[in-house]
Amino acid sequence: MKILAIADLHGNLQALQDAMKFARAEQCDVLACAGDLEDGRIARELASSDLNIVAVAGNMDRGDIAEHLGNTYIHGKMVRIGGVDFFGISGPESAIGDGKEFHAEIEKSAPKKFVLLTHHPPKGVKTDVTYIRTHIGSNAVREIIEKFSPVLCIHGHVHEARGTDRIGSTVIVNPGPGHKKDAAVIHLDKVVDVELIKI
Repeated sequence: MKILAIADLHGNLQALQDAMKFARAEQCDVLACAGDLEDGRIARELASSDLNIVAVAGNMDRGDIAEHLGNTYIHGKMVRIGGVDFFGISGPESAIGDGKEFHAEIEKSAPKKFVLLTHHPPKGVKTDVTYIRTHIGSNAVREIIEKFSPVLCIHGHVHEARGTDRIGSTVIVNPGPGHKKDAAVIHLDKVVDVELIKI
C-alpha cells in the first residue's frame, strides 16, 4: 500500500489540491490527513474526492469540521481500505483524554495490522519536539502505540519536528506542515518505507 500523508494545511486549499493531484499522478492508495485544516472548503474537498481518504481534526479545527469531512472523518473509528485498517484520533488534547475509550474500540476491531492517524504525536519521540526542545506529545497516544503496536502512526501538530521515529515496531511519521507543501509518501509492505517530500 502507498499512502500520501499530509497534516497542518491551515487553510491552504491550493496545497491540498496539489496533494490530491500528486496522489492521483503517483497512484497512491490512500491520502491520510492528520488535522488542522482550519477551513470548511478543505474538509469538503476531501469529503467529495474520489480518492480513498482518511482524516482527523486538529486542535485548530472548529467543531463543524467533522461534519464537513463526512465519511472521511475517522475519529474513534476503525476503517479498512485495501486490506489495511486505519484508526483515527482527533485533537485537541481534551478530545483524547486518557485514551481508554479508544482502547475498547481497537480491541473490538481486533486488527492484525493497522495504521494510527492522529493529530497529536505520541510523547517522547523525535517528532514531538518543539523549537525550545520540549516534548509536547500525548501520553495517551503513546500508551495506545505501546499496547497495540500499530504498524504506523501518522501525526501532525508539531510543524518544526518533521521526520520519523519509532516506538517498538511502530514507525512514527510527522509529514510536516502541509501549508508549506510538506508531505510524506509511505510504502506499507513487509517493511515501512518513508520518504519526506515537497508537493
